[in-house]
Amino acid sequence: MRHTWDLSLDQLHSDGYTLARPVLQLLALLEPAPVPRTLITPELVADATGLPTTAATVDAALAGLHQYGLLHTPETNQAEPGSTVVGRLQLHPLVREVTAHTLNRPEPTATWLAAIDEHLARAVDAVAGMPGRTGWPTARLLATHLPAHLDRNTPHNFTTARDTLDSLADVLDAAGATSEELLLLRHVTDAESRVLGSEHPDTLASRNNLANALNNLGQHQQAADLHQQVLADTEHIYAPDHPDTLSSRNNLANALNGLGQHQQAADLHQQTLADRERIHGPDHPDTLNSRSNLANALNGLGQYQQAADLHLRNLADRERVLGPDHPATLTSRNNLANAQARLAEVGRRRWWQLPGRR
Repeated sequence: MRHTWDLSLDQLHSDGYTLARPVLQLLALLEPAPVPRTLITPELVADATGLPTTAATVDAALAGLHQYGLLHTPETNQAEPGSTVVGRLQLHPLVREVTAHTLNRPEPTATWLAAIDEHLARAVDAVAGMPGRTGWPTARLLATHLPAHLDRNTPHNFTTARDTLDSLADVLDAAGATSEELLLLRHVTDAESRVLGSEHPDTLASRNNLANALNNLGQHQQAADLHQQVLADTEHIYAPDHPDTLSSRNNLANALNGLGQHQQAADLHQQTLADRERIHGPDHPDTLNSRSNLANALNGLGQYQQAADLHLRNLADRERVLGPDHPATLTSRNNLANAQARLAEVGRRRWWQLPGRR
């Protein structure tokens, strides 16, 4: 099979597709997953191979590889309104494996990998700077290729590579791509635990982010267990009313609420709200967030009137402090409507159960 592919690549070179072999070798050094077409730029190919390249010669190489069955360009479903369809490149696992380990390159593999890492970081910067949802599809494709990027840059360039993964995780969080975000957060947390230690402030922040992602995926027990560990470590390092401690307690309460442990959640939220009001004041965003979370826990306890009263107060404060169109204000309006709907439902049920009603 390798001999057959060599013959195909030789024929492509003879036909004028001079970059077909190096482009295939470059793709084989990436992970066995779809690659965004925008990553394979003339600059990347030139930096890796040292060969003269243009957009036309890279396009021709990709077309030739596809024609000879060495490269697959998966079909993409029609994009949703307002989103973007991005081109994807993918090698068959066997083609990738054989190419990565058997074909000679004009430069050492380390040179190629260094070029890949530089351009992966550039691609993440570009995606993070795109407005709205424009970069979300590309971000999801890049995610699979970043854990190896961090591994290759540990320990000599750890902080920069870690920040690249964190930056893409933020984009994925905004996109609601929790599975891809979780992949990056797990890798960052494991790497920081090894390099910095489990109680380093950066590691604690990453463990907290990982727990939040687990909670968003509905894995409330895992999230609560991790938040409990982070809270214990945070309280050990910081004061009980340190902002990081309060955030950790708030996040644990949210996970407990997701587990249905509404009373424990409400107690923690009440404690956190009191501390945040004392430290930050009643209008601080963290204070408003705690009040909203307490109201949600009370709603879970069936204390709908108290929940509605808190949501009403929070809505007024957020409209005054943040403005009527701020995302947090919109969340408060939604929460108030939900609490009022539950109140109305309870009122109808009680009316129906009055003596004489059937």
